[in-house]
Amino acid sequence: MNILLCEIQSSLPPGMSVPDPLRLLFDWMEQNRLNIDRSGRCIGFLYPLEKLQASWTDEEREGGTFIEFAADDTPYFVGNRSGGGLRAASRRATQGA
Repeated sequence: MNILLCEIQSSLPPGMSVPDPLRLLFDWMEQNRLNIDRSGRCIGFLYPLEKLQASWTDEEREGGTFIEFAADDTPYFVGNRSGGGLRAASRRATQGA
């Protein structure tokens, strides 16, 4: 069992489990090295983080959507953040801030 799956499963309430499609996704993410360690927690991404961030500027961002999976304390957001928010999100993702 992969690290991300173990961390998420252990954070769920008793009687709840990670569905098989998500298990397959988390296995795929691990096989494709789309996981990073941030402050002792495994974070999984749907797209290589370094490729996604390579296109970012302070004003805009090309490429896919920034989606991450983790057991807890994950910053959820949808859409395109403007201005310095992109750089702040990038720093949080890579430095665990």
